[in-house]
Amino acid sequence: MQTVKVTLNVEIDSVQVEGYPIIKQLTIDELQSFNYEKVTGGGYVAVPVSELSTVQFLLLRPSQSVTIRLNGQGDAGIVLAANSVLLIAGATIDTATLVSSTAIVKGIGAGT
Repeated sequence: MQTVKVTLNVEIDSVQVEGYPIIKQLTIDELQSFNYEKVTGGGYVAVPVSELSTVQFLLLRPSQSVTIRLNGQGDAGIVLAANSVLLIAGATIDTATLVSSTAIVKGIGAGT
């Protein structure tokens, strides 16, 4: 077993927002980090966390705009701008796919 711990601090105009920071700690079986190049074309492809049957923690940082769909989502998905961050902690994700023009997607997936 491994532990993933995230501390999230939120400030507005250098003033800490009430109730922050929050700390989320998860005990997981496996962790996969990746630095993945998604090339143009080919439609939606799986986020490279194939060793995990269930993703409980997902962190994505794309170099270019990407769209991610979770658990077979059929609508427009979640659009992430270039150099943005998507953090999901404490979820149950069975599948995660993404589509983009050429982009480097750095991330971590953790779960069982």
